[in-house]
Amino acid sequence: MGFLFESQKFKKTYEKVLNLSELVLENSNQYDAEIGKLAKYFLSTRKVFNVDHDLSNYDKVIVYSTKWDRFDFINEINRVFDSYNKEKNSDNLREIILLGSALFYIYFQELTFQLGALNPTISIEVGGYIANVKIILMKLNYYEDYLVYAERDLPYQILKEVFHSNEIKNLADLTKKYESAKNLIYDWDDNLQQKKNEVERLSKKLESQKVAYDFVLLNEGFKKLYDQKKEDAKSNNRYLGALIAAIICLPLINLYTGGLFVYGKNIDLTSVLLLELPIITLLLIFIYFFKINLNERNSIRSQMIQLELRMALCQFIHSYADDSESLHKKNTEGFKKFENIIFSPIVASDDKIPSTFDGVDQIAKLIEAIKK
Repeated sequence: MGFLFESQKFKKTYEKVLNLSELVLENSNQYDAEIGKLAKYFLSTRKVFNVDHDLSNYDKVIVYSTKWDRFDFINEINRVFDSYNKEKNSDNLREIILLGSALFYIYFQELTFQLGALNPTISIEVGGYIANVKIILMKLNYYEDYLVYAERDLPYQILKEVFHSNEIKNLADLTKKYESAKNLIYDWDDNLQQKKNEVERLSKKLESQKVAYDFVLLNEGFKKLYDQKKEDAKSNNRYLGALIAAIICLPLINLYTGGLFVYGKNIDLTSVLLLELPIITLLLIFIYFFKINLNERNSIRSQMIQLELRMALCQFIHSYADDSESLHKKNTEGFKKFENIIFSPIVASDDKIPSTFDGVDQIAKLIEAIKK
């Protein structure tokens, strides 16, 4: 069935043996020296099995010896304790100390075998207990079969169970699978190299597409500017048409109104000036703004031509970032001209657009001449 170190039954039984060991030490003159030493060593187990702490970790490690009825600490100790409580003789007390010491010898042997290097503090206590208790039990010829089990049978059982576990059985196929795994690795290497070459090829292709896409975006930017200038040109043409119509209509209107004036009134210089001066002034203003809009139209056309040139260049210039250095070496002057065209600002026509007051002086001089 087995037992658990964390169970209250074990802790109570363990404390009973501890109390009995303290009783032996207090009355050491009533017992032989070897029993007193065993009682002392058993009390030292408290440094490892502290009942005030959680002992469940030991239940995970000491699992082989505790599952045998013969090494069940709770049942075996309580069986002897029943006799001791009835008879209260020293032989039963001596048996409890011997049995408890032998059982803990087995538990400590399994603990050491399972964990190997223990905590330094625990290692000293466990190692000292194992060495000293073994000497005394062999000297007294008690529980020697327990010693044999702990040193020979217990490790064999642990190794046997481990060897027949699924993990070890899987290792038996390791040699058979080694060649298959090695061939598989070689295949992976070949496939990996092929994939690597494919990735490099795709990377170069994507890089070239990226550069081409960059020029597409540049061309798209020029196209948007071109469309905007095209709309500006349409608006400018409408303004020019309106100004041309006004410039043509004003003389006709002037002739019509002048004819009415001539047939209806007497003609003198003052009347002529009053009639003609506003018409001439308005006509000069319309001509001035016509000149401004005409220059603006020429400026827009110049910018559209520059944008068309840039869009045309973007159609066949590729891999600029990669080829710029080699292109510079092969044709320095030609490539500089290309860069100047592509990356230079969009400028207006060489003819400057006149300011708003460019024609004011001319109008003033005309008025003064008429007055004279």
